[in-house]
Amino acid sequence: MSHISTIEVCITDLDALESAVKALGGRLVRGKKTYNWYGEVVNSRRTPKNIDKSKLGTCEHAIEFPGINYSIGVVPMAGGGFTLAMDSWGGNNDGGAFSIYHGPQYGGPHRHDRDWIHDGVALEQKVGKDCGLLVAHYGYAKTVKLAQRRGLPVRKAVLPDGRVQARIQVR
Repeated sequence: MSHISTIEVCITDLDALESAVKALGGRLVRGKKTYNWYGEVVNSRRTPKNIDKSKLGTCEHAIEFPGINYSIGVVPMAGGGFTLAMDSWGGNNDGGAFSIYHGPQYGGPHRHDRDWIHDGVALEQKVGKDCGLLVAHYGYAKTVKLAQRRGLPVRKAVLPDGRVQARIQVR
């Protein structure tokens, strides 16, 4: 089973996105027109309403992380900018043992290894639920860029949950 989620964010600065992705240990592949996911919709109730089902897996850019087969699509939005699309499904998504079909593209049919984590879960662990960590780092990178443009000093604070905060000294 698999599904694609779109993230409630409008990416307008690819350089800030690239900085955020690097901060989480990944890389933005500009111009890559596909992102890796399960490859077919198994439960149509889980398909986002704002993405044409025939275009799933297509994007303008992709975000990849070492050791994870699934990736995140940077998908153009109708009004400009980009949103993020990813397949985060992975059994019960609790990070525990899974007994699920892993798809023919990865040699399926089943893995019963307790130490193995499904690619969707591994991807979500990197970027946070609904890309929350990635979006936080994107917001930080964008804020730093704007503050530096105005000559304001910025300090970075990492919160216990992994989110980042920009502390700007206004004169």
